[in-house]
Amino acid sequence: MRTILVTGANGVLAKRFIANFNTEYRIIKGLRNPVKPDEIRVDSWQEIKTSIKIDAVVHFAGKYLVEDSANSAKIVIDAVVGTATALAQLCKTRRIPLVALGSYFEQAPQELQPWSHYSIAKKSAADILQLASLSHDIPMRYLYAFDTYGNDFSRGKIVDVLLEPSTQLLELSPGEQRLNLTHEDDFVEAVNISLND
Repeated sequence: MRTILVTGANGVLAKRFIANFNTEYRIIKGLRNPVKPDEIRVDSWQEIKTSIKIDAVVHFAGKYLVEDSANSAKIVIDAVVGTATALAQLCKTRRIPLVALGSYFEQAPQELQPWSHYSIAKKSAADILQLASLSHDIPMRYLYAFDTYGNDFSRGKIVDVLLEPSTQLLELSPGEQRLNLTHEDDFVEAVNISLND
């Protein structure tokens, strides 16, 4: 049985991956504050220390804030870029294959999101992981998640709002909004296919 490190293990998609594949893999949860034997510390800019042999990493971790302030930008950049840097170092040192989660924000035209430090941080994190992959011949797959939906309505994403029975009217700004919807089970199945690839 392969051992998979799942970063951001408390996130919605990571939880779904763990629930769907915890009998197929031995899963080690990467968290900022680990407390159980099947958890290890994965935090921004911090070396990832573990004696466990890890066969692959699924990188779900990240931090998303929209608030336009220097402090929120610092939090996002530290979390997204710092965690990718720590993870790249782990994969380089131990030659661990990687499946990383991208964001549709990375693909949006820059002029449409001047407030998004998250977009810039995700692009930088992707570059760091790609550099580690190319420089050290580490297999890597980078999967873009557009708008995912599922059973967890707490996220407040557009799909969750639309599916909420109490929603009667949803006002959108002018423009050509397009929905690119993927059920969370389908997305984590794509992650599993990438792992097997």
